[in-house]
Amino acid sequence: MKHAVYALACLVPLLGAAYAQDRTDIPPPASAQDILIGLGQGDLTKGRLVCERVAELAARADLAKQIRVQVKEWIHDHVRERTGKAVEQDLEIVREEEVSELLQHVQIIDRQIYPETGLCTSKAVMQK
Repeated sequence: MKHAVYALACLVPLLGAAYAQDRTDIPPPASAQDILIGLGQGDLTKGRLVCERVAELAARADLAKQIRVQVKEWIHDHVRERTGKAVEQDLEIVREEEVSELLQHVQIIDRQIYPETGLCTSKAVMQK
C-alpha cells in the first residue's frame, strides 16, 4: 500500500507537467462539425487533483478513440464440475483497447466537480 501511495505521489506532478499546457492560442473552429469532443470522468475519492487529471486523461483518450483504436477481445469459459453438485460455469470476457495516435492541439474546455456524486468530469476538444 505504501508503494502505491508513493508511486501515485510521484506520478501526479508528472501528469500535471505533461498536460498543464492546454493551448489557448488555437483559433476556434468554424462550426461544431469541424471538431471532435472527448468526455472523461474521474473518482473524487482519490483526491481532487488526481480526479481532475484522470478525467483529463480519459477525455483525451476518448478523443483518440474516435480517430483510431485497436480492440482485442477474448472470452475464457470455465466449467467446474464437482461430484454430487451442479455444474458451475464462469464466463470471463476481457476487452483490451490500444490507441497509438499522437494528438496535437487538444484543449480542455470544461472541468466540473460533483461532490454529491463523487465524480469530476472534463471535456476535451480538437479540430478535425
